[in-house]
Amino acid sequence: ASNPFAGISESFLYVRPADVLARVRDCWASAFAEKALLYRLSQGIDPLDVSVVVGVQRMVFGERSFVMFTCDPNTAARDTLLVAGYGIGEGVVQESVPVDHYFVNAKSGAIERVLANKQTMLTFDAEAGFGLRESPVYEQYHAPACLSDDEIKALRELGQRIDGRAGVHRQPRPGPGRAGRRPPGRPRQPLRHPGRAAARAHRRGRRPHPA
Repeated sequence: ASNPFAGISESFLYVRPADVLARVRDCWASAFAEKALLYRLSQGIDPLDVSVVVGVQRMVFGERSFVMFTCDPNTAARDTLLVAGYGIGEGVVQESVPVDHYFVNAKSGAIERVLANKQTMLTFDAEAGFGLRESPVYEQYHAPACLSDDEIKALRELGQRIDGRAGVHRQPRPGPGRAGRRPPGRPRQPLRHPGRAAARAHRRGRRPHPA
């Protein structure tokens, strides 16, 4: 999509059944929030000519989550970029929790890593019975890589297969649950991301430019 509207509309996670209709209405209303109106104006879109389709899906209790770019969002090279962390995908997508960055060279398949000290994750708020909370990660998982080499290679191959079928670069961002199931990703235009730019600058030994 030329205008992916990524992050413009509101999302609500782990919603109680009794609250689903109210949250759907909140999603519709978010189309007229300040950031949504400003985005449409900046893209030359009539701010009132909009409709929002709300997807309702069953949540899984993800133990690890990742975002995968089948081309580098900073250079548009065919290198694969994986961003992964513990907990559900919201923390990884927003990089509101510490995440690892993995760069897979398109030609050689070599994997470069920028590993974080992953002390926190976002999880289901079991006490409240809905929504999210920040939780600690077990200490033995802080420093090691969140994804193994075999998992990185398997995900890269999956991304390439999806690319071949869709004919566009994709940004899958599933969170594997206990059964390890991963839903397919959605097509997205490559977007520059300050956190990923910083990770790439770090691995090259350069100071990242401020966002």
